[in-house]
Amino acid sequence: MRAAARAALAGVRETADAIAAISHGATAALRLGAIPAAAHALVAELLAVFCAARPGVHVDLYEDSGARLLPLLGAGSLDAVFCREPETLPPPCRFDALLADEVVVVAARGHAAAARRGLQLADLAGSRWVLPAPQTQLRQVFEELVASALPRAGWFPVATASLPVVAGMLRQPGAVALLPASLTSALCANGQVCRLDLALHRPLRPLGVAYDAAHAPALLHELLAARRSG
Repeated sequence: MRAAARAALAGVRETADAIAAISHGATAALRLGAIPAAAHALVAELLAVFCAARPGVHVDLYEDSGARLLPLLGAGSLDAVFCREPETLPPPCRFDALLADEVVVVAARGHAAAARRGLQLADLAGSRWVLPAPQTQLRQVFEELVASALPRAGWFPVATASLPVVAGMLRQPGAVALLPASLTSALCANGQVCRLDLALHRPLRPLGVAYDAAHAPALLHELLAARRSG
């Protein structure tokens, strides 16, 4: 009962926000959710193109985990969620894969391994790892690959999925971290962090968009068309 009441209240607030946006000059509204990797790798470019083509459309973008955003899609509070492929989706929702992804290792450009080629995990035996957040694909890869290959590996007392926190921790001597390849361009843009030449051969679930196939607004299809034409 409480969950239903909260969902109903959220719907009322979102409707009020959309009406307010339209009253301030917007001709329509679009409500999107995105996990951080999808926001960096997909949504930022899509919205830049879409907003230039449709300046009258107001877009609300909520960034959170897929576990929190997908129920909002099912409740009708979001028009689409940009996320990793979910294990299941209630009909009539569907998921369209847009970008393949994999696990990579990153470090500061001053790291001893940064300029080396053909690295193996054993070459990072003296490094300290920034732990991925618990109950994530990255953490699973860390446990299965890194902890197995480097049983005496050191790590910082921090486990996080926050890109700014990872970037900050990589300033520490010998620090390395696992990241989705989709996030490396955002992290390496400042020139202080680089992707190490180490192939892990561990794909991640693809990034894409989940939406209600029966009731998706035409604006969402216009937004996705910006990627197909790009």
